[in-house]
Amino acid sequence: MSEYRIYCKISDNQGVIQSVGIGKEVFTVEQIWQWIESNTHNFFTQENNRRAEVRHGISAIGNHYITTAPDGITENNLDELRIC
Repeated sequence: MSEYRIYCKISDNQGVIQSVGIGKEVFTVEQIWQWIESNTHNFFTQENNRRAEVRHGISAIGNHYITTAPDGITENNLDELRIC
């Protein structure tokens, strides 16, 4: 299984993450979600040497999303990453 670091994000006007940056490429949340779901890739964030695993889920209305595992550190959360 391959592992990739997410460096940045692109959000819509409501702050919902739509895409994330890995290296020089940008991938949709749906693509990341599918790779996690199929167990082909793992993803993480890392800021100030604090790593957080990226997880996937489905909202109450059926939308796919990704989020970082809770660890009590704000800087490594997807929402806190720089804009791509």
